[in-house]
Amino acid sequence: MRVRPHLVALVLVLLAELPILIPPPFGLTDHLLFWKAGQLVVSGVSPYDGAAWIDAQKQYDSFHLQQFISRGDPVWIYPAWSVLLFVPFGLLPYPAGPWALYLAYVAVGLFAAVLFVRSLPARWQPGAELAIALVALFQPFVIADRYGQFGSFLLLGVVLVYLGLRDRRALPLAAGALILFVKPQLFLVLVPVVLVLLVRAGAWRLIAITTATLVIVAVATTLRYPESLGFLGRGASDHAAVFTIYSTTWALAHYVAPAVWVPLAIAFVAIATLTTTQAVRALPDDLRLAGVVAGAALLSIVVAPVDFHYDQVPLVLAVVLAVAVGRRPAQIAVVWGLAAVIPWFVFFIELGVGGRDSQSLSGIVPLLIAPLLWLVTRSSPATMPSSPAIANTPAKLK
Repeated sequence: MRVRPHLVALVLVLLAELPILIPPPFGLTDHLLFWKAGQLVVSGVSPYDGAAWIDAQKQYDSFHLQQFISRGDPVWIYPAWSVLLFVPFGLLPYPAGPWALYLAYVAVGLFAAVLFVRSLPARWQPGAELAIALVALFQPFVIADRYGQFGSFLLLGVVLVYLGLRDRRALPLAAGALILFVKPQLFLVLVPVVLVLLVRAGAWRLIAITTATLVIVAVATTLRYPESLGFLGRGASDHAAVFTIYSTTWALAHYVAPAVWVPLAIAFVAIATLTTTQAVRALPDDLRLAGVVAGAALLSIVVAPVDFHYDQVPLVLAVVLAVAVGRRPAQIAVVWGLAAVIPWFVFFIELGVGGRDSQSLSGIVPLLIAPLLWLVTRSSPATMPSSPAIANTPAKLK
């Protein structure tokens, strides 16, 4: 059996980062929170029931849940349909349920990355495979899994949307849209871009099926939990006056230059938009759709009003494309260096600085990924595949 170097690299990376990848006790992470939400639904209890969360805190002696309760904050602030993601894990007892959720995060994230690589035209896949180990090392991916956040699920959602667009299939498009619907504030650019692509293609059936799916699920779950309407936007609105706690472009600009943060943030967004659009235009025709989706996901994170560093997992698509189109070893090394080192460097700086506003520094990560993709595509002629070894491989035509 032929040994695949990228799989060997992936295994080595996962083994090397185990001390960081393995989660702390579940009483300190969101694994318990999301598992418990699913378990409450399975038990016939509303995840918006504050008393249920007080009981859960006492039962599991969770310091994490105690922070919500002591501040008087609601624990479950997600839209009603979001809890459906965690019902399967709620069928399992503690601690099997949280462990299953953690393992699902890791597996789904890697599966989504491989699925995206395999969905690219054949001549680009060998180059893109070099990014799989990088995904496992990518700080937002590792920390999301460690902290118990579902960034990996969001990555899968974006990949499914891409597959639905590429193949004009309703099932992956609707499924991906449902996943992204859990945190819609992270996809403010991707959603209209996808809609424009569908309209231009005259894909009215796909639009109708996807829209109907979202509406049916939203209405059905909201009717089941009407109290959820009182929590919509609660997490963001409660902290609107202290937006600097987030890992957004806006918070980063405020951290760097509080007196002129608005024009600085607008400049950041403009530069990211310019470099991303130029990068997409420079991509070969057979990578253009993947570039549009990856670029829209990237810009969605750039303009997001609310996100943390663990929400940046969908940046993986742009990173994979940057590795795929880099035809020189130096380009691949630069992408690896920036995507693997900078996010971790910023993360540990945040830990060292401390304070509630320190996470805003992670807002620089998508702002660096955008020009990185542009530089790689700009220096890689569109007629060149990602590796000399596959130069004669015909592109997959759609």
